[in-house]
Amino acid sequence: MKILMLTSEYPPYTWGGVGRYSKEVVERLREHSIVDVIDVPTYAVSAGQIGDSHCSSSPRGNSIHLRSATHDQSESMLDPFNEATQVTPNLAEWLRNDYDVLFVQDYFTAQLAVDIFLSGYASRMVAYSHLPLYAGFSYFDRPGAIDRQHALESMIFRLSAAVITPSKFAAGVILQSHNVTAERLRVLPPGVTMPESQSHSFANHDGDSISLLVVSRLTHQKGLAYLPDLVSQLTGRGINCRVVVIGRGPLADRLQESLRAERVQGVVEFVSQVDQESEVFDYYRSARILVSLSLYETFGFAVLEGMSRGCVPVGFAIEGIRELVGPELAKSFADIGDVPALVNRIELLSLDSRLLQLEAERAIDQALKYSWSDHVRALLELFEGLM
Repeated sequence: MKILMLTSEYPPYTWGGVGRYSKEVVERLREHSIVDVIDVPTYAVSAGQIGDSHCSSSPRGNSIHLRSATHDQSESMLDPFNEATQVTPNLAEWLRNDYDVLFVQDYFTAQLAVDIFLSGYASRMVAYSHLPLYAGFSYFDRPGAIDRQHALESMIFRLSAAVITPSKFAAGVILQSHNVTAERLRVLPPGVTMPESQSHSFANHDGDSISLLVVSRLTHQKGLAYLPDLVSQLTGRGINCRVVVIGRGPLADRLQESLRAERVQGVVEFVSQVDQESEVFDYYRSARILVSLSLYETFGFAVLEGMSRGCVPVGFAIEGIRELVGPELAKSFADIGDVPALVNRIELLSLDSRLLQLEAERAIDQALKYSWSDHVRALLELFEGLM
């Protein structure tokens, strides 16, 4: 089988869930198939140009990165293939002409995906929709360029033989927002790489301090606006905590200002970039609690990776995260915006080391249910069934 993956994140530019997914799945698919990869840089509307400085080849497949061109988020969708059709011919010598499956990651790559597919390079197209547009947002908290996202999603969904989602919640979102039949939808949760040792022993508290970790893009959707109030209430109750925030995004400066206004900036350390292959897992191992403040997620990679290293997840009870962590851990999640409830939970865990240990073990047991091997096996069965 020959597979072409089109993704918005891929090593060496792995950052976030799509990048992690693409890396892990391609490595395992290449054990069974030829897999070529085209990487269109994250959140770039333009298909861009061929980036000749980041091409790589191997016996099991090639990888190419496209440089993002400058773009206007508000540009019209009247000519959706304008940019993609300028790129596809330049890829002709690089692309094989007999792919069995064009495997598309999210809507950012839709313009190029559709042009490649309609140009006859692949027999079937399959879309993995990691974060479909959520119809449940209010008028005030909808993401930007909503019309464009809906149009791009519709383009790839219409031509895809199957649409994959990471959770039942995500499948429900697609059924509400798009004309996709339930028969074409597949729920395939991603996996996680577990540590070689499954010992349930964890580092002791650093004195009376408890370590909290946030791994997130610094955006409104991720709920980081609640972080200053959370830290302020924790310190106000005399809870000695250390908070590390790994991530970057448009809210970075405003978040720093809010922490200074609450006079808690000394409690929070910001790390804008880490090695996603190893260093981020060192942070997971050193933390006791992973805080998720997201307002919308269909699957939280950071939450799952944290659980795999014994971090106890604490956060808002949005449906995608509740489904991920399972019913027992989800019982202690708070309603969206209920910061005092989060503070109560963190305080309880900080004072009861036995409960903290129990919840950490429960987190690891839940993470063990997510297997990359099972995921790739299901993918291959799906692809072969479409032939």
